[in-house]
Amino acid sequence: MLPVVTYGRKRQLDDYLGEFEQQFVYGAELRKFFRTASATITYAAPVRRDAPPGSWVLHVRLSPRLEERFGISREFLVYCMPVTDLQTRSVTQVKKLVESAENPIESDLAMIVTSDPQAKEKLTDWGVERTTGMIIIPLDRDQLVNSTSGDTASVALEEVISNWISAYNLYDQREPVSGERFFGRSDLLRDLDRKLAGGAGHVGIFGLRRIGKTSVLLELKDRLRRRPNVVPVFIDLEGSPATSHVAYRLGQELVKAISSRSSTSERSIQRTLRLPEKWDDIPPRMLISNIGDNLRDALSSGVLSGSRLVLIFDEAEILLPDTTNPKEYAIDLFRVLRGVAQETQALTLVLAGVNATPAESPTLGNEDNPLFGLLSIEYLGPLTIDECTQMVRRVGRKMQLRWEAPGLMRLASAVGAHPLLARLAASDVATTQTERPLRPNIAQVEAALGDFPQKHSAIFSQMVQSLQRYYPDEFELLKLIAAGEIEFALTFASENATILNHLSGYGVVNEREMEISIPVFARWLRAHQA
Repeated sequence: MLPVVTYGRKRQLDDYLGEFEQQFVYGAELRKFFRTASATITYAAPVRRDAPPGSWVLHVRLSPRLEERFGISREFLVYCMPVTDLQTRSVTQVKKLVESAENPIESDLAMIVTSDPQAKEKLTDWGVERTTGMIIIPLDRDQLVNSTSGDTASVALEEVISNWISAYNLYDQREPVSGERFFGRSDLLRDLDRKLAGGAGHVGIFGLRRIGKTSVLLELKDRLRRRPNVVPVFIDLEGSPATSHVAYRLGQELVKAISSRSSTSERSIQRTLRLPEKWDDIPPRMLISNIGDNLRDALSSGVLSGSRLVLIFDEAEILLPDTTNPKEYAIDLFRVLRGVAQETQALTLVLAGVNATPAESPTLGNEDNPLFGLLSIEYLGPLTIDECTQMVRRVGRKMQLRWEAPGLMRLASAVGAHPLLARLAASDVATTQTERPLRPNIAQVEAALGDFPQKHSAIFSQMVQSLQRYYPDEFELLKLIAAGEIEFALTFASENATILNHLSGYGVVNEREMEISIPVFARWLRAHQA
């Protein structure tokens, strides 16, 4: 629900818009601004909490022509504030208003209307697009007044959006994404959603670095969260210095889950569960044991009874770098979690990372491996060609790029439909060809691909680091294939079938053709070896 006044059945939108004109300092000008551009205001209400007095929120639908030009298919939010000094907390409020809208609206585009003449500079300096994942277009009173008069009034909204969006490169997205910014993997996510929600087994998701594992996990968490009796918990292990720290974070998530389903405060629940103030206040095994008991009680007879808890651990290598040296107490933690899962039949584990070997080995160090035989392994490779071209095309629409089919297919094929490499290649085209609108063609794509391996060498280095560390034999085979030593590679692979299986599962090698599936990666490997 939006934290604003919603429509009553006896009141009409026009009533609220009339109040908007009276209460917002230049509401009449803003209504004229949108009306002149053939845009429709579909929702209007005052913001009552965490906002300057006199603030309003609107939902606006562009004309079909502008929707097509900017790749927008829903209403977008307009946050109107009568302030002369825009603050960062207002940007945070925009994101909250979008996320809590009753009906779906654009999740990565919004507008702020203020009296602050420095709004543009502030939003640029704050790096809003990077921190919020949204493009927030500023509009101040001077712009509004000037744009609603004269012969150019009908195209003023179009110019405001175009001028602001043209400054952004939406392809240059290197952080994990979810929601409308997530593309592809539909079959995998549908299967995982059903399997995990139904308690049909535990899952391991493994792939090379930069392939999009974390994005898949975040999207999976969002989907599971929509199910009424599923409680997904995502924990990135990269920030945990010790296994006991992971256990403590799991305890904190349990406290939040219980509190959200009861009237008891988190502080009170933490005391009841005997969680220490700090993660290292008590011995690790005691903390892990307490967490196990609390999980068991909550799922068996507590407030989470009847729910399914899905624990999603990212960056598994932090706890399980290899089969010989698991992090201290990691085996204890996974042994407890497996026990709770078996006893309650209400806990499901998802483990994700680069190295699948620790989940495939019967032992870890000198002890039995509690994960052995527990996880069904999913290898995460590149997107399909169709998913990749759709991603490039849809992101480009907001940047006023309309890709010609031959150029788009050439780009997707050259990067082997790898999501990050596709974004980087499209970004290179967009930054070298600055005119807008633009129809990128095959010649422009070929120009961008020319020095692509050298320009993005750091990305390829990250991709092979995991192979060098966890799969040295696979990396040697990869180098042989890149060098064209196919007979030698076949002989090498025949001595250990799992070597080729890993590379094929990661989507790096086409096993049938015995070639590297990502041509720009093959070029980088050859140049790197030389």
